[in-house]
Amino acid sequence: MSVLSRYAVICALCLWGGFCSHGYAAETPIRVVCVESVWCNIVAQIGREHVQTDAIIGTVGIDPHELNPTPAMARVLAQADFSLMNGATYDDWAAPFLTQAPVHLNIAEETGWVPGADAHMFLDPQIVRRVAQRVTEFLQRRSPQNMADFSSGLRTFLSEVDHVQQRLEALRLAHNHVVYAATETQGTALLAQAGFQLMDRRYAQAIAQHTGPAPHDEASLELALQAHKVAFFVVNPSVQAPQIEHLKALAQEGGVPVIEVGETLPQGISWQAWVMQILDQTDKALNAAHL
Repeated sequence: MSVLSRYAVICALCLWGGFCSHGYAAETPIRVVCVESVWCNIVAQIGREHVQTDAIIGTVGIDPHELNPTPAMARVLAQADFSLMNGATYDDWAAPFLTQAPVHLNIAEETGWVPGADAHMFLDPQIVRRVAQRVTEFLQRRSPQNMADFSSGLRTFLSEVDHVQQRLEALRLAHNHVVYAATETQGTALLAQAGFQLMDRRYAQAIAQHTGPAPHDEASLELALQAHKVAFFVVNPSVQAPQIEHLKALAQEGGVPVIEVGETLPQGISWQAWVMQILDQTDKALNAAHL
């Protein structure tokens, strides 16, 4: 090979090396930190490989109301490109740390939550739809070169929300005027969209807010379970307490099906799979009771 040919090959290799190291350098993913893992699951479905998500709370059984934040949690939230929290008194301890991030979203403030409404907004498909759109807007501003990917991720995710809402409508049509009871408020917004009515709202709100329910409300719930005046009874599987076990026993004695609705996304499944599991349980309970 002549000197000139060797020079040409070397130049070509240098150019190729430069092209690989600059033109095709791996992009740095957008770092998104959520207080609850369920919100990060939704972000990851929209952002795909362009985001890196981290959740402060991802273990089933941890109550966000009672969590004592650590300095490490504060740093993670503050150093994110985009931080999200549920709000609505559910994880308000995170607010001071969240606002230190360059971009942040308090979902309760974004969606106009009012005291007394269900704070578990990740189980409300209509709110989830709005949050998904806001997340997409941020991602597209942050990384406009991937705008088409984010739009595609949003379309795919919203089609899953559509399936959930179609299932809710099917439940509404199949089971009219369903009255149920619950130990807490998680899932009430979801079930309301199927036309179901919560019988013991004051009791459920008191437990969710960590205040003692009124004796009258507790007695009314016990009588409803014993007399099978409700179609099913919703419990939080993470809560183990003598009071809850007593109510579950009354439901069993009264022939009332018990279904479980937690407040933390189970490991290894998506938001939509989790919601469909809840609706499957509900449908099975209603069909067993022929309602």
